[in-house]
Amino acid sequence: MIKKQKIKNNNPQTPADASLALIGRHRELELLETFWSSKFPEFLAVYGRRRIGKTFLITEFIKHKGPYLKITGSKNAPLSEQLTNFMEALSHTFYQGAPLATPKSWREAFKHLTKAVKELVPGGTPFVLFLDELPWLAGKKSRLLEMLDYFWNTEWSLMPPFKLIACGSAASWMLENLVQATGGLHNRLTRTLLLKPFNLAETHVFLQELGFKYSPAQTLSITMAIGGVAHYLKLLSKDLSPAQNIQALCFSEQALLKDEFPKIFKALFDQAEDNQKIIQVLAQSHQGLQRSEIAKTTQLSSGGTLTKRLEELEAAGFIKGIVPYGNEKKEQQFRVIDNYSLFYMHWIFPLSQQLALRPDYWQEQLNTPKFYQWSGYAFENICFQEAWQIAKALKINDVVSFMNNWRSKNNNNQTSGSAAEIDLVFIRKDKMATLCEIKFNHEIFTIDKNYAANLMNKLARFKQSHPEFEKVELAFITYKGLKENIWSQELVDRQITAADLFKV
Repeated sequence: MIKKQKIKNNNPQTPADASLALIGRHRELELLETFWSSKFPEFLAVYGRRRIGKTFLITEFIKHKGPYLKITGSKNAPLSEQLTNFMEALSHTFYQGAPLATPKSWREAFKHLTKAVKELVPGGTPFVLFLDELPWLAGKKSRLLEMLDYFWNTEWSLMPPFKLIACGSAASWMLENLVQATGGLHNRLTRTLLLKPFNLAETHVFLQELGFKYSPAQTLSITMAIGGVAHYLKLLSKDLSPAQNIQALCFSEQALLKDEFPKIFKALFDQAEDNQKIIQVLAQSHQGLQRSEIAKTTQLSSGGTLTKRLEELEAAGFIKGIVPYGNEKKEQQFRVIDNYSLFYMHWIFPLSQQLALRPDYWQEQLNTPKFYQWSGYAFENICFQEAWQIAKALKINDVVSFMNNWRSKNNNNQTSGSAAEIDLVFIRKDKMATLCEIKFNHEIFTIDKNYAANLMNKLARFKQSHPEFEKVELAFITYKGLKENIWSQELVDRQITAADLFKV
């Protein structure tokens, strides 16, 4: 006879972040706490790129709460193996690990779960079913999605407070089948959570928790190369400088991130080669490309195929579609925003199999023109990611209504190839606009006469295109600061440095 165990409510009644070994993630933890505390059934979809820490976040949260059942999908595993794993997890949660027969379908498996929850979980106690790597669990002909829909509608949504969490790295799959589903699971979700990389401040704290004594500038150099991905940050060595770490992780014979990019894409996307082509093309464009330009360069169909590729890359956090201020949706530009992908395409991909032959490759690149060109692009990319932090540092976050870049147009209302461009624009509720110029330089940046003329042209063209603003001001975002001279005094209204991006 199978011995049952009555489930107890293990909720320690402590704040979420007080009992968790987690860095940052305050917004995510607030959402999870609301999800858990709700007196109603909840269905949460969690998605984001591979290695970002989705499983760790959810597991760390629920293990400090009440009863839960966690099942992780196995890639390309047959249905029988997935069902066996599910029943083993069910037995561990409810039946002290006693052997249970493997059911023939997800319908039978969910019937067993529903019966156990009704009999063994005390009334009013939240119970979590955590389906990790759902895209792998829901293989072809598994009918898992149909059974999720059926049991949610007929059983679990009527069992407060039942909590269902579906998690997956294949962002495009998660969007199509859950978040934006038009079939059986349409509108079944009660919450969604897109997990992104750490921001700069969180990355710095994370490294400190790991025992690193990096300065903010050193953290910035690491983030520009590999991003705020916890898994990558854990691969760093405390005994090495940022440059030495980048060499070891990306350019040595045993470099762990040397082949990470194609592995990520094969794991996430069915059309991995097409998606890699798009990233490769976009990584070479500083301001990004419109879809027609992407189609022409990659020779991918500009119809639904390219639309789907762009949507899934954006959903996974590799690219971002940006509509410059004052432009129409059709003029949307796409740019790479994933730091590691940008670094890979600029530095690792071109070397191919020659990596092992260059033991000091990265150190040799420092201070070269190519390095400064990439640094400027990478720093601008980070500033886009930290736009709200920039607004806070400029003390305008309470009046910002829109943020993006801007490009001037010619007389035919078309974006000109030699158009004036502004890196980041804050449109404000107080009838003002703050135009941000982003510059990366290891020394204090100096505005000379020629550059001042360029800035005056940008300001004039923006004001001409948008006379609706009562005032247009110029802000500088630099690595180390701006040298005071006649031009900075005349043109610059505000300035911040990279150090301001680390302030909480």
